[in-house]
Amino acid sequence: KIYFSGHDISRLKNREVPFLRRQIGMIFQDAGASLCPIRTIGEQIYESMCAHKKVTRSEAKSRAMELFDKLNFKDSQRVWDSYPFELSGGMNQRVGIAIAMLMNPPILFADEPTGNLDSANAHDVLEILQKLNSEKNVTIMMVTHDSMVASYSQKVLFLRDGVIEHVIEK
Repeated sequence: KIYFSGHDISRLKNREVPFLRRQIGMIFQDAGASLCPIRTIGEQIYESMCAHKKVTRSEAKSRAMELFDKLNFKDSQRVWDSYPFELSGGMNQRVGIAIAMLMNPPILFADEPTGNLDSANAHDVLEILQKLNSEKNVTIMMVTHDSMVASYSQKVLFLRDGVIEHVIEK
């Protein structure tokens, strides 16, 4: 059994899954690969928001621009109008973070969030996640092989074969 907010999420019915999707955001290892290459970032953000609540395109864009500013995009309008292949890997990763944060989930899972990034972009993404944690009180759980993550974390668990081998708390 897996409990979250008093619900056994391993037994959720299909109609109950949207509750979980509003509570937990997911940042994928390669955000660019999870984005549709033939639709603009704006279209994908609008569709993502519509899946959770009734919003206008203008409301979706306003929320995206707010998140893009927090994620240090220099030209938010260009990002909104761009296709994923027109953006760098680091920019696509930040778009993935924005999509994960659209509904203000209290928990974010991040699967190798720095895995496909150079060290400068990896540092930027970790700074952004740390800022979300401190400003929005978002709990972030990262699964990674990147040792740089440890300096941004409050607690680090080392696993071997699915068993906790060592814990570091700051």
